[in-house]
Amino acid sequence: MSISFTDPENIRPSKKQLYICRGVSGSGKSTLIEKITKNLKDFIVCSADHYFIKNGEYIFNVTQLGEAHRLCQLKAAKAMKENVPIVIIDNTNLKYWEMKFYIRTAKQFGYNVNVLQIHTDISLILERQTLGKNVPRETILNMFNKLENSSLPEDITQNTIHIKGE
Repeated sequence: MSISFTDPENIRPSKKQLYICRGVSGSGKSTLIEKITKNLKDFIVCSADHYFIKNGEYIFNVTQLGEAHRLCQLKAAKAMKENVPIVIIDNTNLKYWEMKFYIRTAKQFGYNVNVLQIHTDISLILERQTLGKNVPRETILNMFNKLENSSLPEDITQNTIHIKGE
């Protein structure tokens, strides 16, 4: 897999940063985050998926998704309140309203907001589903249809990252 993004491993903020990753399930958000954070020391990653990992195994339960997102928001808000220099949100964030809590909280605590839009070919995403969470094909296609390409407020930096198979 190749990731084209301007030096993600060299993030050294002079000001507190919130990074909101967005893309469909299996697009490579978590892989990108691993690459970005490889050489960082003081950061936190907040993901609703963390709620579903039990004894190292991912066990998804749709009835608990709301609680998973609530706890993700609480973790992010706590980190920002404690001035963690880099806070990363690792959720699909298909719609702007799904990011609003994080954006509002970041502004409240003086963070720059960066949205990392992940674009991955659907065939690669569907191929990856056999390796991880096994999200049904219909769900992936539904996510592509829901992915909103609306404009973000001017004070939010948006980068588009293209992930391609090798």
